[in-house]
Amino acid sequence: MMLTKKLQILYAKQLCERFAIQTFKNKFTGSESLVTLTSVCGDWVIRIDTLSFLKKKYEVFSGFSTQESLLHLSKCVFIESSSVFSIPELSDKITFRITNEIQFATTGSHLCCFSSSLGIIYLDKMPVLRNQVSLDLLHHLLEFCLGSSNVRLATLKRIRTGDIIIVQKLYNLLLCNQVIIGDYIVNDNNEAKINLSESNGESDHTEVSLALFNYDDINVKVDFILLEKKMTINELKMYVENELFKFPDDIVKHVNIKVNGSLVGHGELVSIEDGYGIEISSWMVKE
Repeated sequence: MMLTKKLQILYAKQLCERFAIQTFKNKFTGSESLVTLTSVCGDWVIRIDTLSFLKKKYEVFSGFSTQESLLHLSKCVFIESSSVFSIPELSDKITFRITNEIQFATTGSHLCCFSSSLGIIYLDKMPVLRNQVSLDLLHHLLEFCLGSSNVRLATLKRIRTGDIIIVQKLYNLLLCNQVIIGDYIVNDNNEAKINLSESNGESDHTEVSLALFNYDDINVKVDFILLEKKMTINELKMYVENELFKFPDDIVKHVNIKVNGSLVGHGELVSIEDGYGIEISSWMVKE
Protein backbone atom coordinates (compact mmCIF):
# COMPACT_ATOMS: atom_id res chain seq x y z
CA MET A 1 0.00 0.00 0.00
CA MET A 2 1.37 3.42 -0.95
CA LEU A 3 0.73 6.67 0.85
CA THR A 4 -1.78 8.78 -1.05
CA LYS A 5 -2.53 12.35 -0.03
CA LYS A 6 -5.48 11.20 2.09
CA LEU A 7 -3.37 8.56 3.76
CA GLN A 8 -0.71 11.17 4.47
CA ILE A 9 -3.22 13.24 6.41
CA LEU A 10 -4.52 10.14 8.20
CA TYR A 11 -0.98 9.08 9.10
CA ALA A 12 -0.26 12.58 10.40
CA LYS A 13 -3.32 12.41 12.64
CA GLN A 14 -2.28 9.00 13.93
CA LEU A 15 1.19 10.26 14.77
CA CYS A 16 -0.36 13.26 16.48
CA GLU A 17 -2.46 10.96 18.67
CA ARG A 18 0.34 8.54 19.49
CA PHE A 19 2.99 11.12 20.35
CA ALA A 20 3.02 14.56 21.99
CA ILE A 21 3.05 16.45 18.71
CA GLN A 22 1.19 19.21 16.95
CA THR A 23 0.23 19.12 13.28
CA PHE A 24 -0.38 21.78 10.67
CA LYS A 25 -0.40 21.98 6.88
CA ASN A 26 1.65 24.28 4.65
CA LYS A 27 0.99 25.03 0.99
CA PHE A 28 3.71 25.08 -1.64
CA THR A 29 3.67 26.22 -5.26
CA GLY A 30 1.47 24.17 -7.50
CA SER A 31 -0.83 21.45 -6.22
CA GLU A 32 1.73 19.86 -3.91
CA SER A 33 1.22 20.05 -0.17
CA LEU A 34 3.31 19.24 2.84
CA VAL A 35 2.17 18.14 6.30
CA THR A 36 4.46 19.12 9.16
CA LEU A 37 4.32 17.66 12.67
CA THR A 38 6.29 19.37 15.42
CA SER A 39 6.85 17.91 18.88
CA VAL A 40 5.68 20.01 21.81
CA CYS A 41 9.20 19.94 23.27
CA GLY A 42 10.58 21.19 19.95
CA ASP A 43 13.24 18.49 19.72
CA TRP A 44 12.17 17.11 16.37
CA VAL A 45 10.01 17.79 13.33
CA ILE A 46 8.35 15.33 10.96
CA ARG A 47 7.60 16.50 7.42
CA ILE A 48 5.33 14.40 5.21
CA ASP A 49 5.99 15.45 1.61
CA THR A 50 4.57 14.52 -1.75
CA LEU A 51 7.25 13.02 -3.92
CA SER A 52 7.35 15.46 -6.83
CA PHE A 53 8.40 18.29 -4.52
CA LEU A 54 11.10 16.10 -2.98
CA LYS A 55 12.42 14.95 -6.34
CA LYS A 56 13.04 18.57 -7.28
CA LYS A 57 14.77 19.33 -3.99
CA TYR A 58 16.65 16.07 -3.34
CA GLU A 59 18.36 14.36 -6.28
CA VAL A 60 18.74 11.11 -4.36
CA PHE A 61 14.97 10.51 -4.58
CA SER A 62 14.74 10.98 -8.34
CA GLY A 63 14.43 7.21 -8.83
CA PHE A 64 11.36 6.86 -6.62
CA SER A 65 7.99 6.18 -8.25
CA THR A 66 5.40 8.96 -8.20
CA GLN A 67 3.17 7.13 -5.70
CA GLU A 68 5.79 6.81 -3.01
CA SER A 69 6.25 9.31 -0.19
CA LEU A 70 8.90 10.43 2.28
CA LEU A 71 9.00 11.23 5.98
CA HIS A 72 11.82 13.65 6.72
CA LEU A 73 13.13 14.19 10.27
CA SER A 74 14.95 17.47 10.75
CA LYS A 75 16.67 16.12 13.85
CA CYS A 76 17.55 12.55 14.72
CA VAL A 77 15.06 10.99 17.13
CA PHE A 78 16.54 7.50 16.91
CA ILE A 79 19.61 6.80 19.07
CA GLU A 80 19.83 3.07 18.32
CA SER A 81 22.79 2.08 16.17
CA SER A 82 21.57 -1.42 15.32
CA SER A 83 20.72 -2.26 11.72
CA VAL A 84 17.13 -3.32 12.46
CA PHE A 85 14.82 -2.04 15.20
CA SER A 86 11.16 -1.29 15.88
CA ILE A 87 9.20 1.59 17.39
CA PRO A 88 7.53 0.14 20.55
CA GLU A 89 4.73 2.72 20.61
CA LEU A 90 3.49 1.47 17.26
CA SER A 91 3.46 -2.11 15.99
CA ASP A 92 6.24 -4.66 16.24
CA LYS A 93 5.59 -5.36 12.56
CA ILE A 94 6.93 -1.93 11.57
CA THR A 95 10.57 -2.52 10.66
CA PHE A 96 13.20 0.11 9.88
CA ARG A 97 16.50 -0.37 8.10
CA ILE A 98 19.42 2.02 8.44
CA THR A 99 21.90 2.47 5.62
CA ASN A 100 24.36 5.07 4.40
CA GLU A 101 24.36 3.69 0.85
CA ILE A 102 22.80 6.22 -1.52
CA GLN A 103 22.12 3.66 -4.25
CA PHE A 104 19.79 1.79 -1.90
CA ALA A 105 17.31 4.64 -2.28
CA THR A 106 16.69 3.83 -5.92
CA THR A 107 16.19 0.08 -5.53
CA GLY A 108 13.18 -1.86 -4.35
CA SER A 109 9.89 -0.47 -3.12
CA HIS A 110 9.61 1.45 0.14
CA LEU A 111 6.63 3.03 1.82
CA CYS A 112 8.58 6.03 3.11
CA CYS A 113 11.87 6.82 4.76
CA PHE A 114 13.53 8.94 7.43
CA SER A 115 16.65 11.03 7.02
CA SER A 116 18.78 11.13 10.17
CA SER A 117 22.36 11.48 11.32
CA LEU A 118 22.53 7.67 11.30
CA GLY A 119 21.77 7.51 7.61
CA ILE A 120 18.63 6.93 5.57
CA ILE A 121 16.00 4.88 7.41
CA TYR A 122 13.44 3.04 5.27
CA LEU A 123 9.95 2.14 6.43
CA ASP A 124 8.55 -0.86 4.56
CA LYS A 125 5.16 -1.34 6.21
CA MET A 126 2.21 0.93 6.99
CA PRO A 127 1.50 1.52 10.71
CA VAL A 128 -1.57 -0.38 11.85
CA LEU A 129 -4.67 1.50 12.92
CA ARG A 130 -5.64 1.77 16.58
CA ASN A 131 -8.37 -0.87 16.32
CA GLN A 132 -5.76 -3.35 15.06
CA VAL A 133 -3.32 -2.96 17.95
CA SER A 134 -2.72 -6.18 19.89
CA LEU A 135 -3.64 -6.00 23.58
CA ASP A 136 -0.35 -7.70 24.39
CA LEU A 137 1.42 -4.58 23.09
CA LEU A 138 -0.33 -2.21 25.51
CA HIS A 139 1.94 -0.76 28.20
CA HIS A 140 1.15 -1.37 31.87
CA LEU A 141 2.68 0.36 34.90
CA LEU A 142 4.72 -2.03 37.06
CA GLU A 143 5.73 -0.93 40.56
CA PHE A 144 8.43 -2.66 42.59
CA CYS A 145 7.17 -1.93 46.10
CA LEU A 146 9.54 -2.38 49.07
CA GLY A 147 7.07 -1.72 51.89
CA SER A 148 4.40 0.52 53.36
CA SER A 149 3.31 2.40 56.49
CA ASN A 150 0.04 3.65 57.91
CA VAL A 151 0.29 7.34 58.80
CA ARG A 152 -2.22 9.90 60.05
CA LEU A 153 -3.04 12.86 57.82
CA ALA A 154 -1.94 15.21 60.58
CA THR A 155 1.49 13.55 60.62
CA LEU A 156 1.89 13.89 56.86
CA LYS A 157 1.21 17.61 57.12
CA ARG A 158 4.12 18.02 59.56
CA ILE A 159 6.69 16.12 57.49
CA ARG A 160 9.56 18.14 56.07
CA THR A 161 12.61 17.46 53.89
CA GLY A 162 15.19 15.52 55.91
CA ASP A 163 12.62 13.73 58.08
CA ILE A 164 12.49 9.94 58.08
CA ILE A 165 9.34 7.86 57.65
CA ILE A 166 9.66 4.44 59.29
CA VAL A 167 8.84 1.54 56.98
CA GLN A 168 6.33 -0.40 59.12
CA LYS A 169 5.88 -3.34 56.74
CA LEU A 170 8.73 -4.61 54.58
CA TYR A 171 7.86 -6.70 51.53
CA ASN A 172 8.96 -7.11 47.93
CA LEU A 173 5.63 -6.90 46.14
CA LEU A 174 5.12 -6.39 42.41
CA LEU A 175 2.12 -4.27 41.45
CA CYS A 176 0.63 -3.95 37.97
CA ASN A 177 -1.75 -1.02 37.53
CA GLN A 178 -1.89 -0.79 41.36
CA VAL A 179 -2.92 -4.45 41.75
CA ILE A 180 -0.61 -6.99 43.43
CA ILE A 181 0.41 -9.64 40.88
CA GLY A 182 3.43 -11.22 42.58
CA ASP A 183 6.75 -10.50 44.23
CA TYR A 184 10.43 -10.18 43.37
CA ILE A 185 13.78 -11.25 44.80
CA VAL A 186 16.89 -9.08 44.42
CA ASN A 187 20.30 -10.79 44.14
CA ASP A 188 23.77 -9.46 44.96
CA ASN A 189 24.09 -8.04 41.42
CA ASN A 190 21.09 -5.75 41.95
CA GLU A 191 18.98 -7.89 39.62
CA ALA A 192 15.38 -8.81 40.37
CA LYS A 193 13.77 -12.20 39.73
CA ILE A 194 10.02 -11.72 39.16
CA ASN A 195 7.56 -14.30 40.49
CA LEU A 196 3.86 -14.12 39.68
CA SER A 197 1.30 -15.07 42.32
CA GLU A 198 -1.91 -17.03 41.88
CA SER A 199 -3.67 -15.00 44.59
CA ASN A 200 -6.25 -12.36 43.78
CA GLY A 201 -4.08 -9.47 44.90
CA GLU A 202 -6.29 -8.41 47.81
CA SER A 203 -5.10 -5.79 50.26
CA ASP A 204 -2.99 -6.90 53.22
CA HIS A 205 -5.00 -4.93 55.76
CA THR A 206 -8.62 -5.02 56.88
CA GLU A 207 -10.76 -1.91 56.78
CA VAL A 208 -12.49 -0.98 60.05
CA SER A 209 -15.19 1.52 60.87
CA LEU A 210 -14.08 4.56 62.87
CA ALA A 211 -15.93 7.26 64.70
CA LEU A 212 -14.30 10.34 63.16
CA PHE A 213 -13.84 13.18 65.61
CA ASN A 214 -11.19 14.89 63.49
CA TYR A 215 -10.48 14.48 59.80
CA ASP A 216 -6.74 14.63 60.53
CA ASP A 217 -7.11 11.38 62.51
CA ILE A 218 -7.84 9.48 59.29
CA ASN A 219 -5.14 6.92 58.50
CA VAL A 220 -3.74 6.75 54.97
CA LYS A 221 -1.50 4.12 53.43
CA VAL A 222 1.98 5.28 52.46
CA ASP A 223 3.72 3.06 49.89
CA PHE A 224 7.43 3.13 49.15
CA ILE A 225 8.16 2.27 45.51
CA LEU A 226 11.68 1.28 44.46
CA LEU A 227 10.99 1.61 40.75
CA GLU A 228 8.19 2.22 38.28
CA LYS A 229 8.47 0.68 34.83
CA LYS A 230 6.08 0.57 31.89
CA MET A 231 6.17 -2.68 29.94
CA THR A 232 3.96 -4.85 27.79
CA ILE A 233 2.55 -8.25 28.72
CA ASN A 234 5.08 -9.84 26.36
CA GLU A 235 7.94 -8.08 28.15
CA LEU A 236 6.57 -9.15 31.55
CA LYS A 237 6.35 -12.76 30.35
CA MET A 238 9.99 -12.56 29.28
CA TYR A 239 11.12 -11.53 32.77
CA VAL A 240 8.92 -14.10 34.49
CA GLU A 241 10.19 -16.98 32.35
CA ASN A 242 13.94 -16.56 32.09
CA GLU A 243 15.17 -12.98 32.35
CA LEU A 244 16.38 -10.92 35.31
CA PHE A 245 15.30 -7.29 35.65
CA LYS A 246 18.31 -5.04 36.25
CA PHE A 247 17.87 -2.29 38.84
CA PRO A 248 19.87 0.98 38.63
CA ASP A 249 22.88 0.98 40.97
CA ASP A 250 21.58 3.94 43.00
CA ILE A 251 17.97 2.77 43.15
CA VAL A 252 17.70 3.03 46.97
CA LYS A 253 18.42 6.77 46.70
CA HIS A 254 15.38 7.44 44.54
CA VAL A 255 12.42 5.82 46.30
CA ASN A 256 9.00 7.16 45.27
CA ILE A 257 6.60 7.88 48.14
CA LYS A 258 2.90 7.46 47.40
CA VAL A 259 -0.09 8.19 49.62
CA ASN A 260 -3.19 6.23 48.63
CA GLY A 261 -1.66 5.83 45.16
CA SER A 262 -0.72 9.50 44.65
CA LEU A 263 2.94 10.54 44.41
CA VAL A 264 3.79 12.93 47.27
CA GLY A 265 7.57 12.83 47.46
CA HIS A 266 10.91 11.10 47.05
CA GLY A 267 13.46 9.76 49.49
CA GLU A 268 16.37 7.44 50.22
CA LEU A 269 16.21 4.07 51.95
CA VAL A 270 18.22 4.28 55.19
CA SER A 271 18.93 1.92 58.08
CA ILE A 272 17.54 2.87 61.47
CA GLU A 273 17.38 1.08 64.80
CA ASP A 274 15.47 -2.20 64.41
CA GLY A 275 14.48 -1.56 60.83
CA TYR A 276 14.48 0.77 57.86
CA GLY A 277 13.16 4.18 57.00
CA ILE A 278 12.85 6.57 54.07
CA GLU A 279 14.73 9.85 54.47
CA ILE A 280 12.73 12.54 52.67
CA SER A 281 14.60 14.35 49.88
CA SER A 282 11.57 16.09 48.36
CA TRP A 283 8.04 16.53 49.71
CA MET A 284 4.98 17.77 47.84
CA VAL A 285 2.25 17.65 50.50
CA LYS A 286 0.25 20.85 50.75
CA GLU A 287 -0.68 21.91 54.28
